[in-house]
Formats: sequence, C-alpha cells, structure tokens
Amino acid sequence: MKLIRACASASASASASAAALTQGKQVHCQYVRRIGWRNVVVESALVDLYARSEAIDVAHRIFMWMSDRNLITRSSMIYGFAQNGRGGEALTTFNEMMEGMEPDCISFTGVLYTCSHTGLVDEDDILT
Repeated sequence: MKLIRACASASASASASAAALTQGKQVHCQYVRRIGWRNVVVESALVDLYARSEAIDVAHRIFMWMSDRNLITRSSMIYGFAQNGRGGEALTTFNEMMEGMEPDCISFTGVLYTCSHTGLVDEDDILT
C-alpha cells in the first residue's frame, strides 16, 4: 500500500513537471480507484499537476476538498493561480495561509511571482 502511494505521488509529480495532463489524469484515476483519498502527499502532487497543466479549477477543487492543506499544497495553489493569471486568488490563498501557519521563503517567492506576473505590483503592502 505504501509503495502504491509513493508511486502515485512520484508519477503525479513527474507528470506535473512535464505538464503531461493526460498521463496525470490516468495516475489520478488509478490512485482513487485503488487507494481512495486522504493522502496529503499524493493530493499535493495532484494539485501541483493540475495547476501546472492549466486545469486550475480542478486543482482548486482538490485543494478545497483536502482535509489537510499543508504549506506545500498552499504554495502550489499560489503558484498555480499566478501561472493562470488569477493573482487575486493567489493573494487570497496566501492571506488564508498566514492565518493558520507561518509562510516560508517559497511561499513569499510565490507572492512575489504573483505580483510580478499578474500585474499586481501595487499589492506589495501585504508583505508588511
């Protein structure tokens, strides 16, 4: 069971890196069919996969359904929203993250990326 989870996570991550949405969907379906849900590592990899593959609405649905949204998953959503031109939602996700956890350098880099790539250069006051 652990090996299947590890393989599903690695496959989803590799698919995200290559933006191979079709392959990622196959991994996603196999994972759900064999294991079910509720594995934060696999779910985080799926969020990253769909966000990078321009299926940001699917990524957001998985993110909202997750019972455990960690720093990695939230950072993936921030970057995903930014990459898909949805800067306001990226900043909202960052602000929600700050209510419950301490952002790291990757999270802050995601906010800077958001501001620079979605035209929100006047939003720098969120960092103060």
